[in-house]
Amino acid sequence: MPDSVIIQEQKGDTLNDASDDDMNEEEDDTNINMANAEKEAAVSFMPLQEALQKMKRQVRLQRRKVKQLQKDKKNKD
Repeated sequence: MPDSVIIQEQKGDTLNDASDDDMNEEEDDTNINMANAEKEAAVSFMPLQEALQKMKRQVRLQRRKVKQLQKDKKNKD
């Protein structure tokens, strides 16, 4: 996944990402490479905290999509 993916704004991104619904269903165990987060913050002119939250959100959204695809495949069979 290219690091620049998080520059794309996503509806619902907030600095208080922990209060979003996607955090209610799983513990945030996302391991983000801080060097990548620092690069992204510098390139996008956003605070490091915001860049880190967006990276974590992107990972959680990808996990959710994979889970949904697996669930859909299982229901199809």
